[in-house]
Amino acid sequence: MFDGARLQRKTLAKLTGSSRLLAIESLVFGRTAMGEVVRTGSIDDGWRVQIDGKLEFADRLRINSDNAPFDAVLSSSAGANGHVAMATIVFVDRDCGRHVPALRSAMSQCRIVGGVSNLGPLLHLRLLAATGHALRDGLVSVFDVLVRELDETLPRVWQI
Repeated sequence: MFDGARLQRKTLAKLTGSSRLLAIESLVFGRTAMGEVVRTGSIDDGWRVQIDGKLEFADRLRINSDNAPFDAVLSSSAGANGHVAMATIVFVDRDCGRHVPALRSAMSQCRIVGGVSNLGPLLHLRLLAATGHALRDGLVSVFDVLVRELDETLPRVWQI
């Protein structure tokens, strides 16, 4: 996301009880290699997951520089604590809670901070990193846990 950008995004997943979902949305605020800092702009990013017609998850991130400078929100401990890259992951699978220990272990070994919440039929992960590259490395570690335990492989684009 560049300085002055205005992002509005809504993600809606409608699943059946037997479905599996691995979804990610990531954001990098500014081009850190160029020294760009996002001071103005807005983001309104919403997630909703329905399983068999029942709302199981809803999340909304809203930051607007009309209320406070964007970089001040990202720098605050109640915001991103100085991190400029973030990702949201939603994972739906039968017995998804079994993945929590392995995910937490993988996350602790990366240059990211964040957490994983077991919300019954789904896992919600929020990751923060100092750079887009560190976030990508953390995402690869998280995805590796999930696809390995599902007996699948990472998509080729993530194996670089």
